[in-house]
Amino acid sequence: MARGRRRRRRRRGSGLKYALICLICVCILCLIPAGYYVIKSFVEDAGKVAITENTVSDEPVILRDEQPKAEETEQETVVETIEETTEEATQEVIEWPDFEVLEPVVSVTTEFDPIGATVWPVQDLPVYDNMAVVVDTVAAGTPMMVLSYEYDLFKVSYDGKMGLVAADACMINLPDVMQQEMRYDITNSYSSIYRIHGDDIDNVTGEVLYPYVKQGTDNYLVPLLVPVAKALFEAEAGALEMGYTIKIYDAYRPHSVTNEIYDKTSAFVKKYPEYLDYMTEEVGGTVYKQSNFLAKSVSNHNYGVAIDITLVNCHTGEEMQMQSEMHELSTLSVLDRNNPVADALQELMTAYGFEGLKSEWWHFQIKACRMSVATFQARPYEEPIVNTIGADAGAEETSKTVNNEVEQLLI
Repeated sequence: MARGRRRRRRRRGSGLKYALICLICVCILCLIPAGYYVIKSFVEDAGKVAITENTVSDEPVILRDEQPKAEETEQETVVETIEETTEEATQEVIEWPDFEVLEPVVSVTTEFDPIGATVWPVQDLPVYDNMAVVVDTVAAGTPMMVLSYEYDLFKVSYDGKMGLVAADACMINLPDVMQQEMRYDITNSYSSIYRIHGDDIDNVTGEVLYPYVKQGTDNYLVPLLVPVAKALFEAEAGALEMGYTIKIYDAYRPHSVTNEIYDKTSAFVKKYPEYLDYMTEEVGGTVYKQSNFLAKSVSNHNYGVAIDITLVNCHTGEEMQMQSEMHELSTLSVLDRNNPVADALQELMTAYGFEGLKSEWWHFQIKACRMSVATFQARPYEEPIVNTIGADAGAEETSKTVNNEVEQLLI
């Protein structure tokens, strides 16, 4: 029995030795990789030092593992450029100065007074005497001079005749009736300023589109339908109260010119499609089209109920800066990109009954006044004032002797 116990003890001691040997082996196996990496790191560092010390170039040494990948560097540069450009564009939009109300300007013109103004009927109009009897018909576009104005009727002189016509069916020459502070620059009459993203449009930019409204160096015929002209008179009074005046770049525009501009611009963007992109961008949730910037068939300008305008500082004579140039045919001019001055112009005009156009900060209209308008070339009134209608037409008023019977009918 004793011999059997001794054998068990010997076996138990052998097991402990075996476990200890296994533990030592595991430790050795774990230390070998760690030692390998330590030695490798030491060798690499020594190599770097050796290479650096033996280099004769003044340029810093960049090991292969430290060299950036060309594609990654180029991509990072592009991303940084885009971020910088976007940031600059954002700052350009939000850093416009606030609109400043200036000292009011008092105009000597306080009432809408059409007497002496040139007017043009937009349709063939019946001519009445004061008994509502039709005594003649005046052709659309005939220049007439207003002799008096009462009950929405103009007493006019035209083609050696006199009579009464419906005032609201006539366009009136704005410089004849507006406040003297108002400015005019009908660029389409001598050099069109239509552009796309600041670039010229072939056969449109710089072209003379309708020269017959230009009267000398700084004088223009500026036709606008009478009820719209009345609203504009009130809007100008509102602008003067803030120290500004309205400057008009376009009013009535012939239908033929609207078609011409659209067709030539269409040919241009077809030849250079990149410009169409500037007209069809999405801004503020709206996807724009070319027709948002140019009427394809008929414009409200053709009806004499639309104007293209901006604001001028009355005290300095400086034209105010908007977010784009006048007649810029791209999304740079849309209302969603308005600066504070353009917003002030919108607020002013809508307060006096005008409607804006989402794609053009400068365009305002009163569509409710629209009538059928014949295309005509506006001409100034040139006929002498006469005192009769019918058989005696054509006799100039050269003395105080008049046909009292006819004169009484027209008073």
